[in-house]
Amino acid sequence: MPQRLRTALIGCGSLGVSVHLPILRGLPGVGLVALADPNAAALRAATALAPGAAPFEDYRELLARDEIDAVIVAVPTHLHARVATEALAARKHLYLEKPLAATVPEGRQLVDCWRESGCVGIIGFNYRFSPLYLRLRDALARGAVGDVVAVRTMFASAPATLPDWKTRRTTGGGALLDLGVHHVDLVRFLLQRDVRSVGAQLHSVHSDEDRVSLDLHLDGGVVVQCLFAFGAVDEDRVEVYGARGKLTVDRFHSIDVEFRPAGVGSSRAARLGLGRRGPSPRSVFESPVLIQRLRAPTAEPSFRASVASFVAAASTGRQTSPDLSDGLRALEVLDAASRSAAEARRVMLAPRQDAPPATRSSR
Repeated sequence: MPQRLRTALIGCGSLGVSVHLPILRGLPGVGLVALADPNAAALRAATALAPGAAPFEDYRELLARDEIDAVIVAVPTHLHARVATEALAARKHLYLEKPLAATVPEGRQLVDCWRESGCVGIIGFNYRFSPLYLRLRDALARGAVGDVVAVRTMFASAPATLPDWKTRRTTGGGALLDLGVHHVDLVRFLLQRDVRSVGAQLHSVHSDEDRVSLDLHLDGGVVVQCLFAFGAVDEDRVEVYGARGKLTVDRFHSIDVEFRPAGVGSSRAARLGLGRRGPSPRSVFESPVLIQRLRAPTAEPSFRASVASFVAAASTGRQTSPDLSDGLRALEVLDAASRSAAEARRVMLAPRQDAPPATRSSR
């Protein structure tokens, strides 16, 4: 086993350059040895940031190199299944950015290939590693709000010029695949419950599926409402309602999990907004997540933690989560949402059935 995990980045777009490159260059135990992108200008810009990495315009030439142990794939969604399948066939451990694929059949074929390969296969659900969402999960596990009754989530991005592929569903674009996949996985992760049925509305206003609403029913009767949108305001918010109160995380603005006990806010003064105040200066300085956010690329520490988890797994050949089967389950929920919207009915999902894959050690 090498002292460093010899890693390559396939896809030198905005996410690859602004997030993955700085993480790979600074993460202990990693050697960034190669880069690939068909866009010559993007490849030159990435190589300037990682001058020790060999550049390739054709990712297949990169995958043919024996001195590469693992790859991070950050290409447009409609290319995910093809590039990831070829990486696994070349016996490279795989970190694949979300979503798993553009379609469920592609996703299932990819998961089958991964199970046969013996390689570590991780899906980039990095928000599972967000310190805020981890604290929310711990609070739920402790029973901070008692029995969970309902969940409400919102994930939106501010108006911006999107890459062409993100505007078309046929190439894997749209708010459902780009934003919604994160929250579908987060709901399963936070509550440790699977989705049983889906109702959805999909609207295409400025681009394909840029306004989305989901109604999820989980195991145990928990109901979840989700809204996803391009061209609104930057917001990533999760609210969990229980018999004892409410827990809230706003990933962009919270400095800790916010708890409101049941009954608070029922007085006339509270309903008029009197007595409400923001966090104290002391709570800001003592925030368990603020320093992590200040130090992280794009102010989001979950990216580094997610990649670090992959590196640890690939270095030993021991599978960890979220794996590619988690990516497939989220994709199946999104596919059910698309069918629900098209057919104006709720769609039931079959219970998840997983078989643990064999894994191998790095060379």
